[in-house]
Amino acid sequence: MLWVVARDAGDEKRAQQAIREAAARAQPDNWYGHIARYIAGELSQSEFLESAADDGQRCEAYYFVAEKTRLTSGPEQARGWFDKCTAVGRDDYWEHKLACLWLEQQNRGKPATGDQGRPAQVEP
Repeated sequence: MLWVVARDAGDEKRAQQAIREAAARAQPDNWYGHIARYIAGELSQSEFLESAADDGQRCEAYYFVAEKTRLTSGPEQARGWFDKCTAVGRDDYWEHKLACLWLEQQNRGKPATGDQGRPAQVEP
């Protein structure tokens, strides 16, 4: 997550350092290693998405694809990935909550909805 925060703050050097360090520490077959390697560009998007083994990992994968897309290609290209993240329905994951918040912000006050059309619940 430091990568996202640093990129949003305009600190590209710190963002790249954080992701390089995470990718270097990552175990190749560990899910969190897959996330770091994807963000670092060591795994393609399709390889990364295929490596998600369950709905929780798919939620996380869609979120990180959305963030990488947002930061490299812009918000309109990322919207569909944030939608996919919330559609998985894992509202117990922070990635789901963050995707709902992002979508709500983009919709300028229109309430974001969860997987069943209900307003998303985001708790502190």
